[in-house]
Amino acid sequence: MSDKKTQLITNILSQFLAQGGDIEEIKEVVKELEELVKKETKKNTAVITSAQTLNEKQKEEIKKIIKARFDNISIFEFKIDKELIAGLKIQIRDFIIDMSLENSLREFNENLKK
Repeated sequence: MSDKKTQLITNILSQFLAQGGDIEEIKEVVKELEELVKKETKKNTAVITSAQTLNEKQKEEIKKIIKARFDNISIFEFKIDKELIAGLKIQIRDFIIDMSLENSLREFNENLKK
């Protein structure tokens, strides 16, 4: 955070406390701000889960594809879940793309039952 912003926040908090404000109220405001930041960050985040570690070329290709389809995605979080066995799961906001082996087998099994 810049010195200007830090000074502004310090001044606001000092004035609040000088006027009889309660430190517990400040803690509540901070919690609410943290939640707002989480929500805003989530809007710009794509979580990519794979069964194994992706190399940089694979990661860049996935980023390129996601950026072409979804606006404002600027944060990419790559995770590993060995239980996937193979494939990927991509979550962007409330949208999930499940290209895992588990999901493919489930869909295949459902189609066989039809």
